[in-house]
Amino acid sequence: MASESTAVESAVRILPDCWGHRGASARFPENTLASFEAAIRDGAEGIESDVHTSKDNVVLMFHDPDLRRTTNSTGWIKERNWFGEDGMQHVRTIKEPQQPIPTFAETIELLMKPENRHVKFNVDVKIWNDPEKLFNLLHEIISSQPSWEMILAPRILLGLWHPKFVRAAKKILPYCRRSYLGVSPYLARKYFWDDCDAFSVAFAALTSAEGERFREECKKAGKYLMVWTVNDPARMVEVRCISAYR
Repeated sequence: MASESTAVESAVRILPDCWGHRGASARFPENTLASFEAAIRDGAEGIESDVHTSKDNVVLMFHDPDLRRTTNSTGWIKERNWFGEDGMQHVRTIKEPQQPIPTFAETIELLMKPENRHVKFNVDVKIWNDPEKLFNLLHEIISSQPSWEMILAPRILLGLWHPKFVRAAKKILPYCRRSYLGVSPYLARKYFWDDCDAFSVAFAALTSAEGERFREECKKAGKYLMVWTVNDPARMVEVRCISAYR
């Protein structure tokens, strides 16, 4: 019985986590509180979303640098104000049910609810951001929460596309884990290996021969490996096999 129990526990440990990409974006407008809440209710271990900063220094959860694709408004986020009569706080999604754009502060409040304190948060740092400006704004919001060092900070993962963000992340948000985010194991090794705990790599890049070598390197170094974006059931099985291999 003991060996059987050990085998079951081992099988549980190798199962990959499931993170809600932009929340439950198949059913709700992407990167909205409704989408995040649905992903959490569905049992996701974490949620993923993107950050941009408005002209008046409000951090928004939004994928594109401009509003056109998913909302009833237009314009570059960095050139628009959040507050005011024409502010982005009044913008709504095109997809039903129509939702406002959430701020980073609102998303943190969601994650700080007692029932959500097991949920991890992958913050996709888009390259259009200014590193110092963005990370100082994030720190202000994170550090304003009660017991944030223990309850919140360990759950936040910064996804970094460009090496220009690494130094600022280490300086301003040293308590947040960091991940390389991209499609190239080569770039991951060259620019991010020593400064990142995790590597979030496109699915196709990890199925190649180079990808297999990179998976083995992560395994030996104890690096956490993430795969995106996996929505097809067959690919989910393949990713599970990759995880088991690790």
